[in-house]
Amino acid sequence: MIFKHQNRKQVSGNLRLLDKHSLCRFFSCRRRASRNPPARGLFPGCSPQIKALINIVLLASALLAASGCVSLDYARLGSARQNQVALENMISRQDYHNASLYLDKIKDPSDAEFYKSQRQRIAHLTKEFETSVAQKAVDRAELDDFIGAVTLVDQGLGKIPESKKLLELSEKLRQERSKRLAANDRYLLLGKAEYLFARLEWYEEQARMEKPSLITRWLMRRKEKALAGLYPDLLDCGQQAIKSAEYIIADKCLQMAKKINDSEKVRQLLAQINHSFTEAETVSYEECVVLLSVTKKSKPAAVLMSLFLELEMDFKQELEKGELLKAYESLAKLEKFPGKKEQLKGYRQQLDKAKESRIAKQLEEGASLYRRGKISEARWIWQKVLALDPQNQTAKEKVNRADKVLKSIQELQKVQ
Repeated sequence: MIFKHQNRKQVSGNLRLLDKHSLCRFFSCRRRASRNPPARGLFPGCSPQIKALINIVLLASALLAASGCVSLDYARLGSARQNQVALENMISRQDYHNASLYLDKIKDPSDAEFYKSQRQRIAHLTKEFETSVAQKAVDRAELDDFIGAVTLVDQGLGKIPESKKLLELSEKLRQERSKRLAANDRYLLLGKAEYLFARLEWYEEQARMEKPSLITRWLMRRKEKALAGLYPDLLDCGQQAIKSAEYIIADKCLQMAKKINDSEKVRQLLAQINHSFTEAETVSYEECVVLLSVTKKSKPAAVLMSLFLELEMDFKQELEKGELLKAYESLAKLEKFPGKKEQLKGYRQQLDKAKESRIAKQLEEGASLYRRGKISEARWIWQKVLALDPQNQTAKEKVNRADKVLKSIQELQKVQ
């Protein structure tokens, strides 16, 4: 028993010693690892042999790419069959510029007929591609997708960089986008000014009813300073809008500037705008169209632009409010202005899309009311569809059916 007891003590002591040594080794390893972190390369965890093999493969790929063996665009001239395959691959990728250059490289005087036919083919495909890209870009621009339109034109120029048509279209799209961005900046400026004026009016109204706190007074002083800082921008906005004959926007900017600082400069610009509006009120847009087509002077053009902008703003507001019948009337007037067909085509598409959505919604709403026995309400909804689209056959049939049901109900009521 004594012997066994001593053995147990010795074993437990050895285990405690083993635990101490294990812990020491563990923490010493951790310290060494923190002092000497593992190397982090391009291929961590790979053996040196594998790393060397990968580097050899990458170097060989770079050499092949540099020599042109892996690219058909810069393929070395080979047999006639290989040259034709390379040319066809370029044409299938619509890379007509490089295909034309490559055709010049492989030109063979003994096979002039092949060269001539391929040259005509590339020219025809280039023209088709150019027309297609231009049309798609114009369609996107009409939907106000200028990013998509410019991207399409840039991709087309990548294929045929010598295209004058695409270069002119690219410049036109960028100019139009710049105008739209400038207009957005103007509306943002007006929005800031209107917000600050509204906050100050609220503060004045609150101050009449209760004494404002220190923080409220400090915030309002900050807004007054911010509003004063907008004065130069509003003045410049008005001047730029007058130069481009955008008198409605110019009037809004200058009226805001006048609230901040009623200076002599602002008064002169407002007087200039009022004079232009007076001229516009005395001339109808039909007369202005005639004047513009006959004289080609800038004064009628400015009046015409002012009237167009006014009608355009009415149309947008009516479309936004859902007053589609009024929007159609405004659009009919706008379509009488010369030189605005492309712009108004997009407006027509927006309005037609809104009409189709409204008609589908009202037809479904009327059907739902009809199923619940509300015949008069359903008929009234379907009549609204006919007001938008008098030739809608579905609405006509539903109205006729509702009339028959209502007539039958009236007859039954008389009998009872």
